[in-house]
Amino acid sequence: MQTQYPQPLGAGWVIGQLFIFAAIFVAPFFGPGEPPMLLAVPLGLIVGGIGLVFALAGVLGLGTSLSIFPRPVPNGTLKQTGVYALARHPIYTGVILTALGYSIVTWSWLAVVLTILLAVFFDRKAANEEKMLAAKYAGYDDYKARVKKLIPWVY
Repeated sequence: MQTQYPQPLGAGWVIGQLFIFAAIFVAPFFGPGEPPMLLAVPLGLIVGGIGLVFALAGVLGLGTSLSIFPRPVPNGTLKQTGVYALARHPIYTGVILTALGYSIVTWSWLAVVLTILLAVFFDRKAANEEKMLAAKYAGYDDYKARVKKLIPWVY
């Protein structure tokens, strides 16, 4: 089933997330500069590593259905297996966890706050994207009822 969308590609969402990524990256350079706690580095690396694995699994799971824009590709298919059986937007989840890991490693409270902003941003982006996914894929509403949006088994 091919669906025409009156909405633009969603470049504004992509640009917005790039600005938030940049802000998270530079945030540790602004602030009190306290040294990280002893456990912060290994904890941050574990959280960030889980995020990288989750995001990579999401990218690989989408295959040719992958797009940087929050709009389904014309010849895409609905993915419901692998990491997509755990979360409907695993790439977003992975990026959030990676940013959180970076925030912990650098011990930057500003980066943590910006990571929370990123999570809210991705939640809204996903909500927008899901309207188009439901319009394109007949089984999307059933999938949405079974699988949580960003946090497996929770949200």
